Amino acid sequence: MSKFTVDLPYKYYPDPTKGKPVYLGYIYIGEPNTDPEIVGNQKTVTIDGTTPISQPIRTSAGGVPDYNGAAATLFVDGPYSIKVMNSKGVQVYYAATVLDDIQTQIEANTALIEGNVKNFATLAEAVAETDTSRAFDGAAANLKERTTGNGGGAMWDYVDISSVTVNTFNIVACTGDASLALVMRNAPSSSQWGALGLDDTLAIQAIIDSDIVNIYIDTPSNITSTLHVTKIKKISSINGGKLNVGTGMGSSDLISIEVDGCVIDGLEIDNPNELKTQSGGKQQGLSIKANKTSVINCVIRKMLTGVTVEPQGEYFDTRIVNNNFVDMLGAGDGPADALSSLGEDRGDAIVSWGARNIITGNNIALKDGQDGRVGIHVESLKGLIPVPSSDDNRASTISNNIIKGAYRRHITDESMWATVITSNVCDGGMTWWGINTVQGRLEKVISNNIIRYDRMITDETGKAWSPRHAATLSLGQVEGSNNIVKITNAGGRGLDVYSANLGAPLRHVNLQVSIYADDIGQDVTFSAIDIVYGENINVSKAKIVGRFLTAISAFNSQWINCDDSDISGTKDWAVIISNVTGQVSTSRLKVKGCLKGIDISGSSNISANSNEFQNMGSTDAISLFNNAVITCQNNLFNGGDGKVITGGSTEKYLIENNVGFSDIAPISQTV
Repeated sequence: MSKFTVDLPYKYYPDPTKGKPVYLGYIYIGEPNTDPEIVGNQKTVTIDGTTPISQPIRTSAGGVPDYNGAAATLFVDGPYSIKVMNSKGVQVYYAATVLDDIQTQIEANTALIEGNVKNFATLAEAVAETDTSRAFDGAAANLKERTTGNGGGAMWDYVDISSVTVNTFNIVACTGDASLALVMRNAPSSSQWGALGLDDTLAIQAIIDSDIVNIYIDTPSNITSTLHVTKIKKISSINGGKLNVGTGMGSSDLISIEVDGCVIDGLEIDNPNELKTQSGGKQQGLSIKANKTSVINCVIRKMLTGVTVEPQGEYFDTRIVNNNFVDMLGAGDGPADALSSLGEDRGDAIVSWGARNIITGNNIALKDGQDGRVGIHVESLKGLIPVPSSDDNRASTISNNIIKGAYRRHITDESMWATVITSNVCDGGMTWWGINTVQGRLEKVISNNIIRYDRMITDETGKAWSPRHAATLSLGQVEGSNNIVKITNAGGRGLDVYSANLGAPLRHVNLQVSIYADDIGQDVTFSAIDIVYGENINVSKAKIVGRFLTAISAFNSQWINCDDSDISGTKDWAVIISNVTGQVSTSRLKVKGCLKGIDISGSSNISANSNEFQNMGSTDAISLFNNAVITCQNNLFNGGDGKVITGGSTEKYLIENNVGFSDIAPISQTV
């Protein structure tokens, strides 16, 4: 009987730079001479010749292919390429063509045993090698580091120099034997391409221009001209690597993304010297001029503008998700300069002129002392799109973000369709508005947001633009519910529904808010909700607490509804409505601890029914002057002596069944 050497059938993958297994790594197998990490290049791999296994194939803690927790032997038909990456996604091996026939494998192993792979400490040592038994066409150089102390170890191949074009990054001429060059295997890290933490612009651009899809920034690299991404890439930072805005970049993009489908994942970019301009060219971190771009899990630090989806498109399907924007910069002159008009054309953490945006889970903070424009800004291109389509200017989701600091606006939507702004926290510092919609359209929702509005009344940031200060400003059509506004200083309104043009009233706002200013220790000289030149405005079910001048005021408008609201603590009237045509409904209000109740004048079709007044500062519960048609029924004034005051040229009114009132005007004419 024949005797066999006992051996295991499993492939072991060692890490040649560490003398350890490739721990919890990734294996990709594809067609020869391709990148097997790209799904379209992958071949079918089985564990028993018949059962397919999905890619990437993971290695166990011991560096052996793993399938459902057990060691596996991998099978593939015909020649293939193979890429092995460690647990951090750094490439350990790549072979463009592997033949599956046994004799070829034996020959390859024999060549390895005979010494075709030589170890070198650095690239300089390998380049200068004169020993022809170590440096010859067909030999491989295993570098511990590219340069001493800077990492960048990789596998390189000695080739005939006439067969390649030297570029100093991944193809380097030899000095020991001038007939040879060294060609780096597909190494994905910036240190492997020669980035040393100085001006690394050329090295980083070289790896971006290569055919490697997944690239890693593993050195703190200064960039002195814009990096252009023109091939599909996934760019990440590892081991403390980042891209810094370098000398002369105060009015330029750090990275320009110019091809569809790129992913910027876990990249850190920084502007350590806070370079910026107030006019002319703009300093930006990521400039997107492409579709289907994802910016996820990144750290973006001290940028004037963090991420821009540029207006040259329109570009679609951008994902800006789970990023940290730290110590961001602005271009305005701040609260002390009331005459400056600077800062309104730049200074956004995120701005998109594209469509189908998903902007979620970002943490945005403006640096103290800066005057920024917008935390998150989406805007339509209106008539500027070169080739219009039905998807233009629509479909943005802004959700679960936290914005903090002296941005003039924390979140802005301008002229977009089908926008959802939900579950965001505007955590103080805004100098104009927390959330605002401008020239809005139907299909817009603002819900479940929290706004802490702490503007000081003396803050004159951007005064040259004459902003109306409010936690929420609606200049367009919007639906919404369950929004909470906390006023912590006396510097603005809670909700401002405003049109500057009587001939073009603001139409169709249906917004439910809770507005609190109950513990700031001072009077607020604004209304909690202020409506000017509005049409079909519904602010019912509001809850308003605090020393506002008025809880709800509406002037020169049409069709106003503030039913079912709870109001307490106002210094003057709880509700003031003047010169409103169409239906005006102020019914089922609970008014507590206010100086006065409801004042409606110069309006028509008034319903002031079933309201309850408690602990009022005066007996003036309801005042109705110069209105066309009034119903005032079933109101309750706790404590007695409440008054319904009527007068002027009212045409018809019905006042009856009110409890706790005295001096009630007689019924003039049944409505």
